[in-house]
Amino acid sequence: MSAQGQSVTLVRDGKSDHAIVLSPTCAPSERHGAEELSRFIEEISGARLPVVTDAEAGERPMICVGESAATHRLGIAVDGSRLGSEGYVVRTVPPHLIIVGGRLRGTMYGCYSFLEDHLGCRWFTPDCSCIPRQRTIKLPALDKTYVPPLEYRATDYPNSRDGDWATRNKMNGTLVECDEAQGGKISYSHFVHTFNALIPPDEYFDTHPEYFSEINGERRREHTQLCLTNPEVLELGKRRLRQWMQEAPEATIFSVSQNDWYNYCECAECTRLAEEEGSQAGPLLHFVNALAESVEQDFPDKIVDTLAYQYTRKPPLHVKPRPNVAIRLCSIECCFTHPLDTCPENASFVEDIRGWHRICNRLHIWDYVIDYAHCVMPFPNLRVLRPNISFFINNGVTGIYEEANYFSKGGELAELRTYVMAKTLWDPSYDTDTAINEFLEGYYGPAAGPLRRYLDLTHDKVERDQVHLRIFDPPTAGHLPPELVAQAEALLGEAERAVQGDPALLHRAQVAHLPIRYVQILAAQGGYRKVGSRFVPQQVPHIGAMLDQFEATAKAEGLTHLREWRAELDQWLAAMRSRGEALEVVTLRSPALRVQIIPARGGRLFSVRDLRLRRELLVQSGPADPLFPGTDGYEEYSGSGYRSPGWEEAYAVVEQSERRAVLEAKLDGGLTLRRAVDVAVDEAVVTVTSTLTNSSDAEKPACLRTHPELAVRDAARARVEVRRADGSWQRHGLGGEAEQDVWLRGGGLPDGAWRVVDEAGRVVIENTFGPGQVAQGLLNWDGKRGRVNLELYSPERKLAPGESLTITQTFRSARLGERG
Repeated sequence: MSAQGQSVTLVRDGKSDHAIVLSPTCAPSERHGAEELSRFIEEISGARLPVVTDAEAGERPMICVGESAATHRLGIAVDGSRLGSEGYVVRTVPPHLIIVGGRLRGTMYGCYSFLEDHLGCRWFTPDCSCIPRQRTIKLPALDKTYVPPLEYRATDYPNSRDGDWATRNKMNGTLVECDEAQGGKISYSHFVHTFNALIPPDEYFDTHPEYFSEINGERRREHTQLCLTNPEVLELGKRRLRQWMQEAPEATIFSVSQNDWYNYCECAECTRLAEEEGSQAGPLLHFVNALAESVEQDFPDKIVDTLAYQYTRKPPLHVKPRPNVAIRLCSIECCFTHPLDTCPENASFVEDIRGWHRICNRLHIWDYVIDYAHCVMPFPNLRVLRPNISFFINNGVTGIYEEANYFSKGGELAELRTYVMAKTLWDPSYDTDTAINEFLEGYYGPAAGPLRRYLDLTHDKVERDQVHLRIFDPPTAGHLPPELVAQAEALLGEAERAVQGDPALLHRAQVAHLPIRYVQILAAQGGYRKVGSRFVPQQVPHIGAMLDQFEATAKAEGLTHLREWRAELDQWLAAMRSRGEALEVVTLRSPALRVQIIPARGGRLFSVRDLRLRRELLVQSGPADPLFPGTDGYEEYSGSGYRSPGWEEAYAVVEQSERRAVLEAKLDGGLTLRRAVDVAVDEAVVTVTSTLTNSSDAEKPACLRTHPELAVRDAARARVEVRRADGSWQRHGLGGEAEQDVWLRGGGLPDGAWRVVDEAGRVVIENTFGPGQVAQGLLNWDGKRGRVNLELYSPERKLAPGESLTITQTFRSARLGERG
């Protein structure tokens, strides 16, 4: 038998003759790996192995960490070009053990992988690990080479950032707190959505509005993008990118990427290039390539990163990314409870990633793993993490960022999710059930069994019933029916009882219980019924105790937010406690129409009913919706973002008569939203006049956005017609069930009128408005819910004190064939 085929005994009965050997010129991370190896071998066996240089090793058996004179004497040759910066080799050369890899992090990662794979170490969280105890460490013959398929592995849970945890679990994203000894990280300069940092509107717009988006014939200052074909913008961008690289020499990736909204430039040249390339990614990539080319000689180790996101997700037809450009493709629109490549809901994303794979040499992914509207709610997607990561890698992806609960501790199963992602990003073949089980046993102790059954319960539901979940879905999306919640409650109660005598484990089990308690609270608080002119809450026993229990656990854990924007814990708790109050309804009426408004729930128009057609014109939520009756219908926002302030605040009724109501809300930040609702005398017509005013003493950014959810019987048999400037009507079909957006800007903006034609319901709902008040429209529909939105956006502006934005619009319903 050859020496390499023989076993190696590192420790026998708590004693060892081995030394851990380093080159005197080793990298800091190699020394750190050697010291960690010594530390954990001692913790496992009781034997302390000294860390020495190769000159000090003498004739002792060795664990060689990194290349050194000792490895050369043993004839160990390592192909550095193959291993890269993070690959490694673990090999027994009896009586020695060799761990050699890339100097940046590879050798260190080899030390940790040896401890994991062969000695059974696990590091679940920064404060919970599993280090086995064995007085003798005997190794079989080993000869393993591993090169990770991903150069960039990241998530952003707060518990994932600790330097020791991240290093041991081989996470190298920009948010981890790893120092030089821990191999550092792949750091970003200007992480994402950087156009306003590259060419700041506050610095340039007044003198050069042509640098920014032209929309509907006007240059946009607020919520703008860049005019990517303007040669002066290109030169300014080159200079700013070079400045960033000079100022942040430690950074690896520099993001040149669109702002986090739409509003791409519609000037003639940008439009021409987008049409030539078949995608808005065309102008973007031409621009980013030019910037990347300008710095590639002076900064050959730097990567210029941009997004393929929303309107730039589709790959261009002709231009290809330069070698120093990374495309970061975003999966924000996808279903996340079924594997991407087999779920029909994700077909367009699959087509796009394959298109980018054909033209990219460095493709990264921005993936999403939680529900951002309900970050504590159960989101059963653990089983898709591994197939999705493998799918990404099979389509040329070299870096993955799993965006998660970056904004708060206490997100649903944050620690378990972080661990499973770390294991899978490093090694996509790592079995998910193994990762889940070892984590549950290590982190929750005797509570592991019922918690495992709880996870299977929620995941089986979405798989068996094909429940498709997206990242802003409510608890009523179909994955949490009452009977499942009751079963989950029983299992989580069993988990808590199993660890009742251990305060640390009990707290962990209580945090794991928060998601179901959150759903129970929302379901209890949604129990309103209509009684006369009020919505009266159902009496739910023990709701106060449920809230107290939730609050105690959440605050002990450090949970601060329950969704990505707003929803601070204390505000949410106060709102939940106040929802036991009855809600007054303002009713306006004519012989043709009845309008119901709920002032305390965002002043929303909850119902608009055509009395002659006996037809409800708005989508209405029902008691099963946890936000009922504070969702659906017609609502408004004070910014262009979905559900920016205005949609949920309490409005005061400042004027009311039989056919008219005026409501007003003072919003955070100094804006006032005033809405007048008028019902016509003898027609099915309601007029809504909305005014957003800066009532502060300082300039404020603002955009008035209306959000009507109109009801259709069958979206496949419905259409939207948009009036053109010449008086003709352009048709948009609404086939299919998946939610879709169509932006109407410039020449595509309705000329003051558009309408929903519902063939199945035999009704037409027409929306007219003042064209000069509207900068863009959004046609959005969801076939499953029978919902069509005709949304209007005012211009985005900075309002001086006392200045206002106004949109006046009418909604008119008629039997199909009577109009148009």
